[in-house]
Amino acid sequence: MFGYYAYLTIDGRLLKRFYSDRRYGSAGQAFEAARSAVDAKLEIHRQYLALKRRHHRRANSPADVPGVNRVPKVKGGDTGHWIARWHDAAGRRRSRKFSVKTLGERGAYEAALRTRLHETMDERSLLCLFRVIMADVSLYRPD
Repeated sequence: MFGYYAYLTIDGRLLKRFYSDRRYGSAGQAFEAARSAVDAKLEIHRQYLALKRRHHRRANSPADVPGVNRVPKVKGGDTGHWIARWHDAAGRRRSRKFSVKTLGERGAYEAALRTRLHETMDERSLLCLFRVIMADVSLYRPD
C-alpha cells in the first residue's frame, strides 16, 4: 500500500495517520491531504505557543501571576503602583495601574490581580484546550 504517514507528537504522545494514494486518487493528492492536515495542526500549535508565552510567569516578576508587576516609586513622584497587563481580543496590549498611595500595598496588588485574571479568563480557558491538541509534526512516505 502506498501513501504518506503524518506523524504528530501531541503532549508527549505519538499519533500517526496514513494518507493512502488509493483513497485520495494519486500520490500528489495524498500528499496534499497529509500536508493540509499538518498545516492545520501547525496553526493550532502556533496559537498555543503564543498564548503560552503570554501566560508564562517571568523570573523577574514579583507576583505569582504573569502580567502583574510592582512599579517602584519614581523620584519625586508617588509611592509606586501595581500594574496589570494583558492582550485584548484584537491582540492589542492593555494595562491598568493601581496606586499604592490610594489603595495601599495589599489593595493595589489584589486589584491588579483581579483585573488580570478577569481580563484573561477566555485566553486561559483556550490555553487549557490547546494543551490537549498541541503538536509537533513530520511527514514520511514508506517505501
